[in-house]
Amino acid sequence: MTVFMRRIMWVIFGVVIIVSATVFVLYRVGSGISASVEHKAAKTASATVVSVAPLQKTDPVAAHNSAELYRVCYTIDNFDQVESDVRQGYRAAEIQRLSRDGPRCKVTSKVALSTNVHVGDKLSIVYLLENQYHIDVVAVSAFGEDF
Repeated sequence: MTVFMRRIMWVIFGVVIIVSATVFVLYRVGSGISASVEHKAAKTASATVVSVAPLQKTDPVAAHNSAELYRVCYTIDNFDQVESDVRQGYRAAEIQRLSRDGPRCKVTSKVALSTNVHVGDKLSIVYLLENQYHIDVVAVSAFGEDF
């Protein structure tokens, strides 16, 4: 084999190594970006109403306000839209938060909606996944109407 042929083989070998390394790095970066985007995307789930109660007006200034307020408390039913590799972590975090803080609650002044929602009814929620298995509920609705 001539010197020229050896040089060509080494150049080809070097190019193959560089291309392989570049493809590997781009694949890892791309999967990290898509996982990050998926993590920040809004998710929807159903939730079950565990209590509905009118709020007592303890502030004398607020007592003159005619708007009644209701607290609707609920638990999240599932995390089906969460990626399977982290779903159990979010489920466990929600169970721990529920035992520590109780059910999630939403206060609303929509009396007609609040009086039609009963224990056991299903709500629709929209939530975001945050770091350290924190769940941020951004919207709650029943019968197609937001609270």
